[in-house]
Formats: sequence, C-alpha cells, structure tokens
Amino acid sequence: MATPATILLPFDVWHNIVLLIEDQADLIQLCLINSNIGAIATKCLYRAVNLSSLLNIVHFYRAVVKHPFLASQTVALSLRLGNHDFQGKVSEYDTCSPDQVSQAARPSAYLRLMFRLIHVLVGLKTLHLATPHSFSQPRIPISFSVNLGRIKRPLSSFTFHAHGQPSVLPILLTQTSLEELCLHGMENVLEELRILPPNCLPRLRFLESDVSMASVLARDRPIQAFSIVGSLTSVEPARLSSCLDHLQMSTGPIQRIDLSLKKTDCNIFSDISTALPDIVALCLDIWLPLVSLI
Repeated sequence: MATPATILLPFDVWHNIVLLIEDQADLIQLCLINSNIGAIATKCLYRAVNLSSLLNIVHFYRAVVKHPFLASQTVALSLRLGNHDFQGKVSEYDTCSPDQVSQAARPSAYLRLMFRLIHVLVGLKTLHLATPHSFSQPRIPISFSVNLGRIKRPLSSFTFHAHGQPSVLPILLTQTSLEELCLHGMENVLEELRILPPNCLPRLRFLESDVSMASVLARDRPIQAFSIVGSLTSVEPARLSSCLDHLQMSTGPIQRIDLSLKKTDCNIFSDISTALPDIVALCLDIWLPLVSLI
C-alpha cells in the first residue's frame, strides 16, 4: 500500500509550510487532514485570535476551558466589543420584569466573561481591546479599568481603543514588561499620564496614539519609535514644540517618527532633527484644506 504523501515530508517542513497560511478557513481545512498536519494547523489557528462579538467570545472561552492546550497556544488576542453588548439599565424606582433585570445584569456578566478569558490564556503576550462608545451603567468603565490592572500575564504589547471612558492607568502601573503601547480615543483621560511614575513602563520601545499629549510617556523611557495616527488626528503647530520636548527626554534614542501635522513651515525639519538627532526615519502627513487643492 502506498505511503500517504503527507508523512513523507519532515515535520519541520510541514510546520514552515503551514506558517505561510493566513486564511483561517484554510487552516480549519488543514486541521481535518490528519493528526500530524492538524496539530500544526491548530497551533497556528489559535495563535492569534480576533473576536468581535459576544457569541464568539463565549464559544472561544468554552473551547479553551475544555482544552487547556489551546489556551496555551494563544499569544495574541483582539477583542472588539460592540455597544449592544454593554447596554442595559434599569432604574431602582421602576417595577422591573425578569427580562429587564436580566438585561441590566448583562454588561457585568459580559465583563466578567471577557476578563476570565484573558486570565485563562496563559501564553498571552499581545492584547488588543476596543471598548464600546458608551456604557449604560457608570460603574462598568470603573470596573473595566480595575480589571485591566489585575491582568497577571506579562504583556509585551497592548493596544487600547477606549473612546474616552475607561482609565488606562491601572494597567500601565502593573504591566512592567510592555514594549509596545498604542492608545486611541483617550483624549479625555490622557491627563492622568502625567502622574505616571517614571519607573513604570521601563521597557517601552514603541508608542502610538492619536493625540500628541501621549508624548509625555517618552520621558525617561527607552522609546525608539513614536507615532501619532488617526484619520482625524493632526498636531497643532503650538503643540509640536511641546511634543518634541517630551520626545527629546527619551532614553531611546528615538529613531522613527510618524506625525500628522495641521500645517508646517520651512523650519519643521531642522526643529525635528535638532531635538532628535538620532532619527533615521521620518514620516510627515501634512493636512491641507480642500480649498488649497482646487
């Protein structure tokens, strides 16, 4: 009987081949071929997980609890929470039906489920969280921030789209191994970054945000790359000098800068090169009014 072609190749060769496959549907099909290739494909399938609905979070949580091996394979997790997942409010003066009580309890239950999932993933290194635009219960953002500070896994990368509500301070105070930090939609809470102790985030190398005030985190930290991104983001000329002052205090040295500017002048390049003499890559996105293009 002929030997199946799938076992003629060394394990390492199959591993390198499967690593080239990015489509999840293809990885799922590979899991069904045989136990050898299936084991490789399963690791790749669970290595980076992107969940954007409550139902997917529930299914994934059940899978990793039932199979701890899968939990150990997940290195990167992205959770994008919708507004409908955290809506539910009942006045204490109302006569509540059972359905209303159940609806009011859902946001807290969803929050507990999300952080239980994070705690189960023992190999987690990269975390991406996007919160809803609004919370129906004022205590939910507070609870969200507190639980962020209780994450025990040492993360190397953290991305947070907060939409201006939960505080990011608790996780910045507890995650000492962070090397990459991306903060978006936090213009209302970034003032708290000024009170962050200098000994926090001692390994921070890459910093990204959609507001220039985030540059304060570069002071006394080994930042090597700084980026201000966002479709509606641009640095006012008056704030550029303050931004460069903060970046200049990095122990990096900073070698890459990505900035979106409201407008510029002939001194912009000399100002940046003077403040950051070690820079080797500079990307400037200069905003122009539509009338100037006509």
